[in-house]
Amino acid sequence: MSELNSPSGVGATSFERRLGLALTVLAAVLYPVFLWRGWGCWNDVLVDFGRELYVPWRLTEGEVLYRDVAYFNGPLSPYWNALVFRVGGVSLQTLTIANVFLTAIFAWLLHRRVEGAGGPIAAGAGLVAFLAIFACGHFPGVGNYNFLAPYSHELTHGLILGLLAYGAALRASRAGGVRQAALTGILIGLVFLTKAEVFVGTAGAIGWLFVLRWKTERANAPRRIALVAGGALLVPLIACGLLMGAMPFADALRGTLGSWVGIFGSKASELPFYRMYMGLDRPGDNLGVMFTGLGYLLAFLVPAFAIDRYCSRRSLKVRAALGALFAVIATALMAWQERTPPDWLNVARFLPLVALAAVGFASLRALRGDPGDRERWSERAAFALFGLLMMAKIILMVMLAHYGFALALLGALVFVVVTLEWLPALAGGASCRGVTLRLTALGLIGTTALGYWRMSEEMFSAMTITVGAGPDAFRAEPPRGTGVAALLSEIDTRMAPSQDLLVLPEGIMVNFLARRRTPTRHINFMPPEIELFGEEEILQELRTHPAAALALIHKDTSEYGAPLFGTHYGQKMMRWARRNYQADWLWGQPPLEPGSYFGIGFMGPR
Repeated sequence: MSELNSPSGVGATSFERRLGLALTVLAAVLYPVFLWRGWGCWNDVLVDFGRELYVPWRLTEGEVLYRDVAYFNGPLSPYWNALVFRVGGVSLQTLTIANVFLTAIFAWLLHRRVEGAGGPIAAGAGLVAFLAIFACGHFPGVGNYNFLAPYSHELTHGLILGLLAYGAALRASRAGGVRQAALTGILIGLVFLTKAEVFVGTAGAIGWLFVLRWKTERANAPRRIALVAGGALLVPLIACGLLMGAMPFADALRGTLGSWVGIFGSKASELPFYRMYMGLDRPGDNLGVMFTGLGYLLAFLVPAFAIDRYCSRRSLKVRAALGALFAVIATALMAWQERTPPDWLNVARFLPLVALAAVGFASLRALRGDPGDRERWSERAAFALFGLLMMAKIILMVMLAHYGFALALLGALVFVVVTLEWLPALAGGASCRGVTLRLTALGLIGTTALGYWRMSEEMFSAMTITVGAGPDAFRAEPPRGTGVAALLSEIDTRMAPSQDLLVLPEGIMVNFLARRRTPTRHINFMPPEIELFGEEEILQELRTHPAAALALIHKDTSEYGAPLFGTHYGQKMMRWARRNYQADWLWGQPPLEPGSYFGIGFMGPR
C-alpha cells in the first residue's frame, strides 16, 4: 500500500515519469494536428452556436444582456466573448482562435490536477484523451460539442474557472492559505456566473476537500471557509449591482441567477429532450446498461489485476510479456465489440459507478490515514467527487459525446486515474507497478480515443459546403449547409444592411452571418425558449417591432415532444407571421410542413 500513498511525482518511478512525459509530448504534438484536421468544422450551421456569436456581437454594438437580448445563462461568458470581439474583431475566426488558446490553458490545468490526483502516466494519457475525444471532435449529429466551438461557452469557461478554483482551494487548505481562500471564493463566484452544472461540481468538490482536511487544519479552517463563502457571495452581488445600472433589480437578479431560474422557475427541464439525456425517461433500463457496462469493464480489469498480483515478484520481462499479451487481447476484444458509432457513444455509461467508488475509497483513506495520507487522499477524493457531480445532469445517460464533452470529461479522467495509477499501485511490482493493468487500461483508453477521432474524421469529410465568407467562413454538411448558403445570398440581394430579419424557429446563426439583427430581445423560438419566456411575451415584441423580412427554416423538434413549430407549438406566432408576411422564395421542401425533410422559405411583408 505504500506506493498508493506516494504523492504525485515523489513516489513515481523513473519509468513512470518517462512514460508520462512521452504521453504529454504526444498530446502536445497531436493538438496542432487536430486543429488542422478540424479547422472550420467544429460548429453547427444552425443549432445553438449562432447564439454564441450573435449575443456578444450585439453587446459590442451597445446592447445590454437581459435588457436588450433575452438570455438564460449567467452573464460572464457573453461579456467575455464580447471583449474578445472588441479586441480581435467580430468574427467566427476571432472566437475560434480565442478558444484555441483557452483550450490549451485548460489542458495545462487539467494535466496538473490529474497528476495531483494520480500520477504522471494518468496525466499524460488523460491529456491525449481530452484532446482526441472532448476538445477537438465533431460527432454524429450536430456540432458544438467540443471546446473549440461549444454550444454553451458557460460550460468551457466554467470548467476553466472551476479548475482554477479547485487549485486555489488545494493551496488554501494547507497552512498559511488565507489569501488563497479569498481567491478560491472569488473564483467560485465567477463560476456561479456561468452555468449551474459547473457550479455544483466546483462548489461540491471544494466543500468536500475542506471537510476532509478539517481535522488537520481545524485551527484556521473557520476563517478560511468564511473567506471562501464571502468571496463566492461577493462576485454575484457585484454582477447584480452592475446589471442594475441598466435594468430593474428583479431583472438584474434574474440575470445573475442565470440557469438556476430555468431549473427552478420553469418547466423547461421537464421537456422530453432533457429527460432523455438525463436518462429519466427509462431509468430502469438505463441503470441496467450502466451495470452491464461495469461488468464488461471488470471482465477486462480483474484478470489484468490478478496477473499483476500473481506476477508481482517475477522479472520485469515476464510481467511485461504477460501484460502486453493480455492488453492486446483485451484491446482487440473491445475494438471488435465497440466497432460501430452507436456503441462508441454508449461506451462510458459506467463512469458514475467508477467515480462513486473512487470517492468512497479515497474519502475513507483520507479520514483514516495519518496527516500526510489525509492531505494526499483528500485531494484525490475531491477530484473524484468533482467528476461525479459534473455528471449529475446526465447521471443515467453518460456519454463522452453530446453534453458529455464537458459534463463527463472529469468523470472520464477519474477512470483514467483509477486504472492507470490507483489500481496498478495496489497490484504491486516495485520496478514497474501494475504493468498488465496499465497496458490494458492504456489499450482501452487509446482504442476509445481512436474510435471517437475516427467518427470526427468521418464528420469532417462529410462537411463539404462552405458557409459564410472571409473570417466567418466554415464548413457544413448538405443539405443544411447548402440551404443556408443560398439563404444568405438571397438576404444580401433582397435586404438592406440596416433591416431586421426574423428567423423561425431556430437560425440566429443566419442573423450573425448576414449581420442583420433580429427585431426582438429573443433570439430563439424553440420549445425551451417558449417555455422559459412565454409565447405571449415574444409575440407582443414581434407586434411592436416587426421585422423587414422573415425566414422559415425547417426543424423537427420531436425530441422536445412537439414536432413542428406552428403546428404543435408556436401556433400564435405562426398565424401572426402568415397574416403579415408572404412567401417570396423557397429552397428545398416547404419548411415546417408534415413530411418535409429540409427546406427554407423567405417571406417579405404583405
